[in-house]
Amino acid sequence: MWLYLAALVVLYHLVHWYWERQVVSHLQDKSAIFFWKAKYVFITGCDSGFGNLLARQLDMWGLRVLAVCLMEKGAEQLRKQTSERLETVILDVTQTESIAAATDCVKEHVGNKGLEGLVNNAGIFCPVLFSDSRRQNFVNILKVNLIGLTEVTLSMLPLVRRARGRIVNVSRALGRVASFAGPYSCSKYGVEAFSDVLRQLLASTSQIASLPTGGLQPGFSSHIRVPAVGRGRLPRRSLHVLAALVGLYHLVCWYQERQVVSYLQDKYVFIMGCDLGFRNLLARLLDTRGLRVLATCLMEKGAEQLRKQTSERLETVILDVTITKNIATAAQWVKERGGQSMATGACPLGRLL
Repeated sequence: MWLYLAALVVLYHLVHWYWERQVVSHLQDKSAIFFWKAKYVFITGCDSGFGNLLARQLDMWGLRVLAVCLMEKGAEQLRKQTSERLETVILDVTQTESIAAATDCVKEHVGNKGLEGLVNNAGIFCPVLFSDSRRQNFVNILKVNLIGLTEVTLSMLPLVRRARGRIVNVSRALGRVASFAGPYSCSKYGVEAFSDVLRQLLASTSQIASLPTGGLQPGFSSHIRVPAVGRGRLPRRSLHVLAALVGLYHLVCWYQERQVVSYLQDKYVFIMGCDLGFRNLLARLLDTRGLRVLATCLMEKGAEQLRKQTSERLETVILDVTITKNIATAAQWVKERGGQSMATGACPLGRLL
């Protein structure tokens, strides 16, 4: 089984490597630069780093760059390093009013031509461990890295569609392989998902690319590559490889789901959202296999129906995950049920789900 899984991972990365190595050729052809001189590109996060480098590079190529900065100091420094074509916009992606004002400013510049390119680069990095995370840490990072990105994109989307332009969402390797930075990884996974949804919805009008920057450092600006993402269509060979990957993935999943873990009988498991749907089915399935299920429901009606369908081993609690007090009460309830087995680590509550 592990051999199949390793082959799946290798094939997945080979396809992505091949796809990301493709380059939009006319951007490297110096004779074609004149075609782009009347085109506008909107880039967020240009105070420093990748956004700053990209804004200067595109300005050097002759594009009309609308560079977004958070601070006036960053905007002033960028103007000193570029030509008169580049214009700066002060924007806080966490403020709806600021996004609306920036959109109006862009409309004045582009007119009926529309926006040829939108590069969502603004973001913050905070290496906070899950064990040290608080609700506010998640909210602050998600507001900038995910919510702000989606709001800017949706606000600029009519202008991009008018020009049949490109949207590039700058992601990171942690958006594909989660690591120690919990809230940051969550936000970048969201960026990847949002890009995939846009790619499907706008397949016939615009081009969507998610650019995982990984560990790129300042100084690589002379080697910037623009992914040649088509209008939602992959080459036929890539489709065959993708179909093979999907088939292999489902084979591995089928094999794993056929395995039964016998030692989990009489162990506690905590499942949220058991009023209906998949969690309700999972709670009933684990109860039939002998596990002691602690099922949370939002409504008493759902909890009552679940108890009628299961054995006496299953217990229910009413929980609203948006209320901190309810979560604390539920945590105490679980501790009382788990008892000594949880204190000694014998209860696999955190390892199973």
